[in-house]
Amino acid sequence: MHAKISGSMSRIHWAFICYLVLAAISGSSLTGDVRTVVLILLGGLALKTWIGHLREQAARQQSEATPEGE
Repeated sequence: MHAKISGSMSRIHWAFICYLVLAAISGSSLTGDVRTVVLILLGGLALKTWIGHLREQAARQQSEATPEGE
């Protein structure tokens, strides 16, 4: 069982919206190498979040497929 934050917007959607907002703010306010580093960092965090979400889904599907007694 997992809780939804609001209606059809899951936690993963909210996380990616936050990453997008942070990238937009940093992309417009920073310059040069600092902007590049921050955007790469945010991209890496977004990728890590997505991989974690996929792993969680796979674990949930595996636990649903395995009977409780075994």
